[in-house]
Amino acid sequence: PTAPFYPRLAAPAPGLPGERVECQLFWRARGADFSEAASASRKVAADGALHRLTFVLPPACGPVDALRFDFADTGAAAQIAAMELRDPNGALMWSWDWQGFAQQDWRQTGLCLALEPPRPYLVASGADPRYYPALPASITARLGAGWRFQVAMALQPELVRRLLAELAQARAALAPAAC
Repeated sequence: PTAPFYPRLAAPAPGLPGERVECQLFWRARGADFSEAASASRKVAADGALHRLTFVLPPACGPVDALRFDFADTGAAAQIAAMELRDPNGALMWSWDWQGFAQQDWRQTGLCLALEPPRPYLVASGADPRYYPALPASITARLGAGWRFQVAMALQPELVRRLLAELAQARAALAPAAC
């Protein structure tokens, strides 16, 4: 791994001790749909610490025309430091441009920015947040067995719980009193 793949994150809010979230990478063969059979998952501690995940496309995957990354299997907040795609020889073929978030295909996910350092916090607005990397045709034409999708991120679902609790309190304070 090269140094740029492991950037330093700001100190995030801690999660609950022992809490783990499942992250999952799906790959889609040409003409097929995304499926559990064509996926790999990793459990990640929701402790606010930086975790590095590597998903290797297996030999049986055949040609792949799209990827989908689910950063959590529940309502969660994640600070994404980096996402990269490397070919079987380890050459960097694609890296995530977090500044282009608005033009990217995120589903059931919202964004807020942490300005010091400037990194995005992704907040799941549903139970199944998804990211579909916009890979150039020059890469999808070669994408297949042995390619590695790497992610460096910190998960802290407690942040989401605190935000929702604050929202509920604000709504209750604004609700008209019962007569």
